[in-house]
Amino acid sequence: MSRNLCRTDCAICTGPVRVVSAAPMRVSSGAPPITGKDAQCAACGTKYFAWFGTHHPGASTEGVMTAASDFFDLSYRSTMNDEPGPDDLPAGNVEALLVVEIDGREVYRNAIRR
Repeated sequence: MSRNLCRTDCAICTGPVRVVSAAPMRVSSGAPPITGKDAQCAACGTKYFAWFGTHHPGASTEGVMTAASDFFDLSYRSTMNDEPGPDDLPAGNVEALLVVEIDGREVYRNAIRR
């Protein structure tokens, strides 16, 4: 069963994900149709497919949008699910990972790559 990531931030570094393609691609011909666009993490470069529209019954997310996005969920771009393909992951090795927590809650994460 194909699953999405159930998030709108980067699954690798929690950085912001931005849409990088202008034209939407129709993924479902149901009513209402589900469309998506190519997206990419602005911090680490991980490649995603951003889902727009109304999520379908049985979807792995409740369709939560954030103020920073107008899409409700992400999949890795090449696999269209929650498991990345080799081309989806950023190039390079992680040299350091900065994680900031406030009162035990993670508020920021950034991967430093070489």
